[in-house]
Amino acid sequence: MYPLKPRYSCVAALLLATCVISGCQVDNRYDLNNLDTESTVLKGMQFPIGDLRRITLDQLFDLKENQYFSTDAQGDYWIHIPFETYSFDVGLPLDLDRLPDSGKGFEFGELPAFLDDENLKVEFSGLEISLGIDSQLPVAATVSTGVDVLKSGSVTHHYEVNNLSIVPGKKTFVFNETGNGSSQDVDYQALPGIEKLFSPVPDKLIINDFQVDIPESGQTGVFPVSCTITADSPIAFSAFSACTISIPVDNAELNLDQIGLKKAVISMDAYNSVPLSFSLKATALDGNGGRLEGISAQTDVPIAAGTVDSPAHTPLKVTLMAEDLRFKGVILELHAESNQSVAGVRLNRNQGLELKNLVISLPDGIVVKNNNQ
Repeated sequence: MYPLKPRYSCVAALLLATCVISGCQVDNRYDLNNLDTESTVLKGMQFPIGDLRRITLDQLFDLKENQYFSTDAQGDYWIHIPFETYSFDVGLPLDLDRLPDSGKGFEFGELPAFLDDENLKVEFSGLEISLGIDSQLPVAATVSTGVDVLKSGSVTHHYEVNNLSIVPGKKTFVFNETGNGSSQDVDYQALPGIEKLFSPVPDKLIINDFQVDIPESGQTGVFPVSCTITADSPIAFSAFSACTISIPVDNAELNLDQIGLKKAVISMDAYNSVPLSFSLKATALDGNGGRLEGISAQTDVPIAAGTVDSPAHTPLKVTLMAEDLRFKGVILELHAESNQSVAGVRLNRNQGLELKNLVISLPDGIVVKNNNQ
């Protein structure tokens, strides 16, 4: 933290650090008898309010990493879902009774809780389903199947996978929105609508209408085939993402819950590397941390959106006013909503907010009356 330097002497600061004003105890190290009949002290002076406040993206969105949800080397958040291995036998000449029955299910497992948050809408631009097939068949085959995605027993999405060419040995297919990719030895397939797989958050994937076409080759026997399926996707902000967080600021060096003022101003510098603009509300707190009614708390400007590489700097002021202003601290309530320009920007663990240089000032000072009056 980099506190601003006070414009008045440190002695004056200490004078009020334990409370002045009529009816309050005055630090007995200082003699007020020589003050004028009525004096204004601490006018415009600034006092630090605690330490630097740092709010990370995982705090904003309550993100908790687990085996299915983590960050990569660049800090981007990813979902990774490994399904159980799917194995079956193929009899030659083709024995339909050995092929998988429709209804084979795969559970999605424990997905991140924030995906069910109605306020936090995210995108899965770049989602890919990887299908690894290990075929011990001595001949090539063609496979087609339907895929149903379910939520609480209801089908939310249906996909058709047609005419996959299976060769003896191992082969990997990757299904994505475009059918394009850069990995070697991978057969990319377009599967329109795949990026909506997690909208809503599913709990099961079911294979149905499984078909295998094998040309006559004279081969006989029973041959195993196994399939490994994974789903992987980076997570990005959508045009509808929103979040709210409350930050207490209650560690002022100056105790103001016993001093009657009319105005106090809390100033700070906000550095925002989240690609969302935040509005700011403030509520005054009493000495027990409770919210105070009847105190006007005005903020001047929203916190500008920024990036990890170029955090946006926004100087902020919160003005508190009342006929008899007594408070211990404030709660800063930050709220953000995205728009279309933010859609597709990836969530990254290095995104966050920093509040620096938190100080409180008394624009009108404090009026001190002579004890002999």
